[in-house]
Amino acid sequence: MTPSVVIIIAKQNNRGIIAQDKKFVNMVVHDVSHLIHMAILSDKKWTFVYSEGHSMLMNETFFRAFTNHPNIPGIVDEIMYINKHGNQTCYMPWSEIMKVREQGKMFFDQAYMIQFQKEIKRCAKRFAFFWNEYKKIDFSKITNKKLLQVFKKYIECLEPMLAYYQVSGGRSYPLLEEYVKKKMGKILEVDELEENYAMVLTSTVPDLLETEEMALLKLSDSKNLTDKKLLGHASNFAYAYLSTYENTEILKSLGQRIGELKNKHGNYKNYVTELRQRKNNVFKKQNEIMTKLTDDKDLVDLANFLRVQGKLRFDYKEWFFGAEYKFLNIFNEIARRINLPVEKYMAIYREQDTERFLLEDKKLTAAERKIREKIFIFLQIDGGKFFYTGQEAKNIEQQAFATQINKTTEVKGIIANPGVVRGKAHVILPKSFTYLQKAMHKFKKGEILITTMTQPNLLLIMKKAAAIVTNQGGVTSHAAVLSREIGIPCVVGTLTATDLFKTGDLIEVDATKGVVKRV
Repeated sequence: MTPSVVIIIAKQNNRGIIAQDKKFVNMVVHDVSHLIHMAILSDKKWTFVYSEGHSMLMNETFFRAFTNHPNIPGIVDEIMYINKHGNQTCYMPWSEIMKVREQGKMFFDQAYMIQFQKEIKRCAKRFAFFWNEYKKIDFSKITNKKLLQVFKKYIECLEPMLAYYQVSGGRSYPLLEEYVKKKMGKILEVDELEENYAMVLTSTVPDLLETEEMALLKLSDSKNLTDKKLLGHASNFAYAYLSTYENTEILKSLGQRIGELKNKHGNYKNYVTELRQRKNNVFKKQNEIMTKLTDDKDLVDLANFLRVQGKLRFDYKEWFFGAEYKFLNIFNEIARRINLPVEKYMAIYREQDTERFLLEDKKLTAAERKIREKIFIFLQIDGGKFFYTGQEAKNIEQQAFATQINKTTEVKGIIANPGVVRGKAHVILPKSFTYLQKAMHKFKKGEILITTMTQPNLLLIMKKAAAIVTNQGGVTSHAAVLSREIGIPCVVGTLTATDLFKTGDLIEVDATKGVVKRV
C-alpha cells in the first residue's frame, strides 16, 4: 500500500524555494517519507533473522554489508535493524529470505564456488595485514586526521568481511544442503543418513576454537604467566570478546578456563594427543562414507565445500566477533578525545558522527546520546536507507509488527545433528561478553540451550547442554559444527525459538525430524 502522489507545499518565487523555507521543506519531506514507510511496513511479513549485542558502529556496518554488495549472495533490498540498549535484532520480509535462498543456486557453479572462497580469504588476509600495521601505531601521538584514516581503514576491512561472512549463516546454503543430503540418501542407508551427513560435514583439522585452547594451555604451561601475556592471548584470539571494552572480566574468564582445561586434559601435550586422536577417528569414519560417494563428483565437491565453509566460518569470526576488541586502541583514543567512556562512545556514535568530530570537532548532544542509548533503527525499504531514533523508531517498530500474532506451539528447523532429548529450556540471548559470563554460571548441566545464534564464548555453556536450538543458522553454522563435535542433538534455523520458549519450559528436541515442542 504505497501512496501514488505526494504533495509538498512550500513558499516559492521565480528562483525556486525561498532560502528561509528550506528547513521547513526538509522537515516535510522527512515526515512524508516517514508516513510512507509506516504504510509500507504494515504490508510486510517481517521475519526474525538474528540477534546479537552490538555497538552502533558494528550495527551500521552490518546494515551496509547486507545492502551494499550486490555481487555477493545474501544481499537484500529490504531489511530492518532494531537496536535497543545495545541489543541488535535483524528482520527481513519473508520474500527477501526466500530470494536469498534462491541466490544459493550460484554455488552449484564450480567456478563461482572457487571464486567465492578466494574472495573471502582475500578479505581476511587484508584484515590480517591491517592488524599487523595497526599494532605499530602509537595512537596518543597521531593527529585527528591520521586517526580518522586508521578508523576508515578499519571499516573498509570490516564491511566486506561481514558481507562475505553472512553468506555462511544459513540463508544462502539450504539448497546445497538439501541437494547433498538427497544425493547421499540415494547411496547410503536411510536410517543412517542424518548421522552420516553430520559426519561428512565435521572438520578433520583443528578449528579456531581448538587452536585457541591449545594456545591457552601452552601459555599456561609457561613458568611466568602474567596478565600481559594473557591479554596478548586475548588479542590474538579476540573472537570470544564481542562487545567487550575492558579487561577485568577477560582475565577472570581466562583464569577459569585454564583451570577447567587443566582439569580435563592435564597439559598442552595431552590436549594435542587427544585432539589428534579425535580428528583421526573422524577422518576414518568420514573416509568410509566419502568412499561410497566418489562416483558422484558434484556431490563430493559440494560436500567438501560445505565442510570447509563450516570450519572457515569459525576462523573468520576473528575478523568479525573479535574486530572491536582486536582494534580497541582506535576506539579508546577516539572516545578519549571526545571525552566519553569507550562503552558510551561505542553505543551511540555512527561513522559519520566520528568523522564529523575528528574533522570539525562537533560532538553529539547529550539529548541525542540519551535517545540513541534507548533505541535506534536502520531501515532499507522502498529503495532508500534510513536511520530513526526515539519516538519515530518506536513507531516504526510498532507498525512493522502490529498485525503479527504468533499462535505457534512448536518450531521446525534444520537438522544439524540428529538425536532426541527432553529437558528444561534455558534461553540465552547473545549479548556482551560480561552478560554471557553471568549466564554461564546460571546454566545447569543437562538443560537445553535456546538462543538466537551461538557465539564462540558460549562454548562452555554448549558443552553443558543436552541439546542446542537456534533461531538462525544452517549446517555450516557455529552451533551445527559444535554440536557435531560435542555429540549432542541440534536444530538450527527455527526463526522463532527464543520467542516461543521461556527459560524453565519442559521441551522435547527431536533433532531427527527437526522439531522442537513443549512437553
